[in-house]
Amino acid sequence: MPPTTPSIAELPPPSVHATTALPHQAHAEQRSTSSPENRATITQPSKSCSESMTPESAAPRGGFPLDRLAPELQHMIFAAADTGDVPNLRLTCKSLGAIGLEYLLPEVELLFTPKSFDRLRGISEHPTLGRHVKSLVYRVDSLKICANILEWYQQIPQMTYLRFCLGPSARAWLHKKWIQFQQIWEQQERIRQKDFGGADIVTMMANLPALEHVAVSNYYDVTQSSAEGTYPQSRTYKAYEDVLGNPVGELFYDHPTAVPQLLSVLRALDHSKLALKSLCFGLADWHLFADNEFIDLAKKTLSSLTSLKMRMALNVRDKGHYLRLCTRGQLLAFLRSLPSLQRLDFLCDSFGDSGKLAKFRTIFGTAVWTHLHTISLHDLKVSQHDLNHFFKRHVKTLKVVHLALTKLRGGSWPKLWVSIRDSLDLIDLTLEDIWYEGVLLGSLPG
Repeated sequence: MPPTTPSIAELPPPSVHATTALPHQAHAEQRSTSSPENRATITQPSKSCSESMTPESAAPRGGFPLDRLAPELQHMIFAAADTGDVPNLRLTCKSLGAIGLEYLLPEVELLFTPKSFDRLRGISEHPTLGRHVKSLVYRVDSLKICANILEWYQQIPQMTYLRFCLGPSARAWLHKKWIQFQQIWEQQERIRQKDFGGADIVTMMANLPALEHVAVSNYYDVTQSSAEGTYPQSRTYKAYEDVLGNPVGELFYDHPTAVPQLLSVLRALDHSKLALKSLCFGLADWHLFADNEFIDLAKKTLSSLTSLKMRMALNVRDKGHYLRLCTRGQLLAFLRSLPSLQRLDFLCDSFGDSGKLAKFRTIFGTAVWTHLHTISLHDLKVSQHDLNHFFKRHVKTLKVVHLALTKLRGGSWPKLWVSIRDSLDLIDLTLEDIWYEGVLLGSLPG
């Protein structure tokens, strides 16, 4: 039989020691206390009653009085909470609502669209939100120019097309999306013509005094903890999903990939005098290091940097050429301008050609970082001699070593493995997808 709901008469009588009255009792009590004969008792409590009240009995019975906590404890609550829980915590009381505003937007995402620029401008001009932003993720991916609707149709990701285009009105719907695509592309083109929004970046970052972490992400999602980053950038694809856009346009334009955006970030750091702790960027063009302004700005603005994650590659139009710029010392000059570096994560995208990997010696030379404790290297050509010398220079500080998709020249991986473990006091050592004499040997987890 289905359960039946008991009537009020069938409910058991309340306990004498109960602290919360039932609804019909509360109404009865309100009627009795508001009668004329009882008003004197309410407005003029007896002396013995007032003397017997304690702070515990005077506290509200609706729950724990969070607004009475010390501000230090309230800050500790928000510091320990997940970012997604902050909006709900702010609704509990007025004091948590005010303090929680400081924790509402610890990270801000900027896309290469006017709407996203306007959003960041509003946050930076807010009297509270802008002062507590600690991380900025600048996703510079843009839509690839398409000459006509047929070319645009051919570059639509297949899964997106299948999800949206089924139905009798698909042709009219596609034409509407094509018009929206053109509008967004034209907006992005106007940003490019205005120095890629460089002046806006400088102004907005000047109003973010607590900024410590910056990521300039293109093609790869360098904000992820995986070796290469998520490919493709799922968040960026989702941002342009409504217009069925394929946001890989930066790889196909004449300007070097992500270089103008990185320069605007460094100019903003120089203008605002921010002490940045962490920088992630990629996939960035090797021509970045041919720009003397970039090297000069890096020396002035990144001396406080403790963590660097970089993903470098040739531009698509330079595919098939060796990394000439690397041999001229610009990359080494950039790395040497980071004296406080503690974590270094470096990947060189060779477009799947293991015969054209960048050389470890050419990139790192004899550089020394006195605080370096973690290094992760991907897609490089190394020799046992060069690695051993690098580890000897950092024997006192290095604790974590990760080598992935690395081709060994001279020596052998077993000997190098033993040499690293014997010479360094490591917490973690991982060799992933290693190559030797053209053969993929696999992985050796530590």
